[in-house]
Parts: sequence; C-alpha cells; structure tokens
Amino acid sequence: MKKRGTISKLLACGCLVAALCVPVCGCELFNYGDEGKDVPLSTPLPVEYKMYEVVKDTIKPELEDICKVQSGGGVAHTYEYANLPLERYEVMPGQHVEKGDVLAVLRTDAAESRIEELEAQEGGWGAFWGVSGSDEVRNAVEHKELKARVSGTVRYVNTSYIGDYRKPNENYVTAGDTMVIIDAENLKNSQGVMVLYEHVARKFTIEEGTTLKLYTAETNTEFAGEVLYKVKTNNWNSETVTYYISLANAPGEVKVGDTLKVKYTEGEEKQAVNVPVVPLSAVYTYEGRSFVYILDEDGKKRECYIEVGLSDDTKVEVKDGLKEGDKIIYY
Repeated sequence: MKKRGTISKLLACGCLVAALCVPVCGCELFNYGDEGKDVPLSTPLPVEYKMYEVVKDTIKPELEDICKVQSGGGVAHTYEYANLPLERYEVMPGQHVEKGDVLAVLRTDAAESRIEELEAQEGGWGAFWGVSGSDEVRNAVEHKELKARVSGTVRYVNTSYIGDYRKPNENYVTAGDTMVIIDAENLKNSQGVMVLYEHVARKFTIEEGTTLKLYTAETNTEFAGEVLYKVKTNNWNSETVTYYISLANAPGEVKVGDTLKVKYTEGEEKQAVNVPVVPLSAVYTYEGRSFVYILDEDGKKRECYIEVGLSDDTKVEVKDGLKEGDKIIYY
C-alpha cells in the first residue's frame, strides 16, 4: 500500500510539471514578437496640388442659346349668333386645322321651342330692354357651324358648355364668348420665346429693347430680334427668366414651332478689360462669400476670400483679394 501511494504522488507531480511546461513551450513555438515595442510609422507622401497663376485677361460675356417660335396671340373664334346649346366640338387643343375647317356645332333640335320661349319673353321685360333673342336663335340655326378663319394649331377650347351634369338653360352658348383659340401659322404677331435660368440670366443685361442675333435652323440665316418684354418666374428655390423676342425681321422660311439659335454679346460698358481672372471652377461660395484655396508660407492649404466681378463660361474677374502673379490651388 505504501508503494502504491508513492507512485500516485509521482504521477501527480509529473502532471503538474507537464501543465507548467506547455505554456512555456507555447511561447517558444509561437513567437509573436515584442508587443510592447512600437512599429515605426512610414513617412506620408507629400500632397501635390495643381496650381494656377493669376493672370490678366478680358471678360466678355457672350450668350448662345435657343428659342422656340410661337404665336404671340391666338386668333379667337366665337359664335356671332347663339342662344342654343352646343352639340359637339370637332377639334381639341394641339390639333392642326386648316382655314374653313369646322371647329364646333350648335344643337338645333330644340330651336323652334326656344324661339317660342324667347318670343313670349320679348313681349314683357325683353321688349323693354330691346332684346331680340328669337332672331338671334334663327341666325344661330343658319350659322350653327363655327369655322376656322385661319390655318394653325388649336391652343384653347372652352369646354364649359359640354356636359350632361349642367342644366339645359346653363348650356346655352353666349354670343361673343370665346370658344376656340388658334395659333396662326404665319408670323404676324409671332415671337420667339427664350428661357434662361437666373444664374445664367444674371450675367447679362438683357432688357426690353435689347437687340439679339437670331439664326434659322436650316440655313443659319442671321436676322435681328428685339426683346419685347421678360418675365421672372420663381419655382421653389429656382428662378427662370422668360424673354419674348420680336420676329418682325424673320425670313420667310421661319414658321411657328421652329427652333432658332440666339446669340448675344454684352456691350463694352459691360466688359471687364485687362483684369485679374481665375478659373470659374476654382471659385467656391459659402454664405454669399466667394473664396479660393491657396498655400500659405508653411505650405498648408487655406481659404482666401475674394470679391468677384463679371464672369463668362470659363473664368471670373477678381476685384479684390488676389493680384496678378498670385497662385491658387486649381484641381
């Protein structure tokens, strides 16, 4: 029994020694290096900027855009004689019509009863006011078809006289009321319409009376067009300016619906001659102030605020903040 106890003690001691040796061996087998020692950092590569040297140049704002030819005012077609319901329209907006085409037709099935009704009224208050509605109905029967006086495109159709939901006496067409408006094909009273976004329009002084150069699409024929008036439109955060241009000098090949090329150059009083300029793409704006990026004496990038003047499509005038020979960061 004593011998067996001795062996058990030896085995226990052996296991303890083995357990202590495993971590030590593990450290030797898997050497992770000296974790307490910092690895030296590599030297960062220097930042290289593309630089631009401020030079003097001339800013000459030039506009090149397009405009659409449209009729300045439509030709209104109305019934001279009425007092009858409208039976149907033969046209709809956007439809092309020729002179003499039927635009609308009055309903004449109840004309006789309408005449009797009006004749009865004419003996009372109607006669006092000089009303002759019965004669108007008779003439309306004779001229029940409303025909186009010009060829062109239908722009407007008055649909207030159509619909079964209205009472019969509210469906009667009123003489002289506008039924159909047609944009005539000829250039009488026509105009070119050009739309510019505000950020483009503000570069130019295009007021009423300004003369623009216009060019036809097919032959590139040049002619002059005068700005009749302009309208500013605010749409949420954006603005547009619509210019209406006279086509009184347009050649015979121009017709309603054509697209014309527009060119305009500011006069000398609106040009900046021999002034410091920088690329437009190098100028940034924040809270209404303009700035460029430069390198200071220590070679660090910083902002340089400038006062800008006139600009064209590629460059902008610098009124203050930079001078000729200065360098800016230009990406």
